[in-house]
Amino acid sequence: MDAWIETGPWADIAADPTPALRPGDAADAEAPLADSERAQAASIGRRLQTELRRVLDGLPQSVRGGSALARHLGLNRATAHRVAAAAVPTMDDEQVLEQAPGVQGLRQFIDAARMRDADTAALEALGVAVDRFERFIDEVGGSHAALLRRLAARTPRRDAQASDRSDVALRQRLFAGTADFLGRYSDCRVELVALRPSDTDDTRVERAWARGLLGYHARPGALPLSIVHGSGVPVERDTGELEIDPATQGDANQTVAHQVVLEAFSSKPLPIATVRGDDRQSIGVIETGEAAVKGAVDVIVGHREIESMLRASLEERKRDDMVVMVREATRYLVADVYLHRSLARGCLTSLEHYLWSPGGPASEIPDRWWDRLPNPPLLKVLGPGLANAAHDKYSKHAELSRSMFARAGWRADEFIGYRCEVEYPACGTCYVVRMDYGG
Repeated sequence: MDAWIETGPWADIAADPTPALRPGDAADAEAPLADSERAQAASIGRRLQTELRRVLDGLPQSVRGGSALARHLGLNRATAHRVAAAAVPTMDDEQVLEQAPGVQGLRQFIDAARMRDADTAALEALGVAVDRFERFIDEVGGSHAALLRRLAARTPRRDAQASDRSDVALRQRLFAGTADFLGRYSDCRVELVALRPSDTDDTRVERAWARGLLGYHARPGALPLSIVHGSGVPVERDTGELEIDPATQGDANQTVAHQVVLEAFSSKPLPIATVRGDDRQSIGVIETGEAAVKGAVDVIVGHREIESMLRASLEERKRDDMVVMVREATRYLVADVYLHRSLARGCLTSLEHYLWSPGGPASEIPDRWWDRLPNPPLLKVLGPGLANAAHDKYSKHAELSRSMFARAGWRADEFIGYRCEVEYPACGTCYVVRMDYGG
């Protein structure tokens, strides 16, 4: 282990209980990987999985399964099946190295995909990942078979509950520091999204949503709250103060471009707000004034009207992503996605956690293997309808969910729900619910 880790502030959490063995040692083939080697294996697995998926995304959807992929590329069936399996998102990044074919098989896949005019940039990136995989094999095993034996011999990591408590404690310290630095925090962040096929155009899907902060506190002079909707970097231009939305049939909901402040779920008096942005993204700048200084404030916004977008299964990337970017210090995150059952049937859902970096559309975030953080939270299945929509962190969560569907005019019992929930979500990161229709 590096000396700076051994003697520095990371010593307690970075120590290797299992020393690394030199390739060629008698027990090397059976010895489990040391912690530092397992960390490398996980990083290489994340990279390999992401780059394999990028290449497969550039192939016709109908040939991405193992047998179809073998026929399309003229590959050995076993190699094709292992490529397809390794490209599927997993909670265990080391497992990718067990599922993937060996270096020779991966290079055969690259050559075959190149003959079928797969994306050149994606193939080059995969080639670099395979080169790194090959070096890792040489470093820790000497052969792919030896690496597989060492992976199979791995010992359990720290107790899962103890590890989770440690992670929560780290995120709690990050929350405290961020809240102190920014002079503001919230008790809970909520995100709701529902997707269904369009009734009038089978090439498009429709989206309804609601989001906001509960128990928002700020000290005097703190920066105003901002609520972002959309993706991409907007052209900054003011588009005016909040006005009464005539489409809300006389209620007191107020409009922030794509957004509507929902009075029934927000504190009174409603805050002063302006909006800036363009068609790709709008940012509602919320000024709570003295209200957030004197006590907790709730601010919830929702869709102004149903949004329409091209159906993901018809796009090159074949997926939708619900990206929850954490820009505020908050004690708890609850993010629910509802897919119409016709979409859910052909969809592989997963949850990933990324370091946020500016620039580019949100849809590109899952391609950034270098920003993908290990050990994401589990994505929970809520099941059909709103029977499990309630949450103890927000007494009106089920009511807000019903309101979203009612405002859209959709039947909630036609949808399947999924939930991401995180205690002390890490500021400066984003949680991504992936909805993959690529097969």
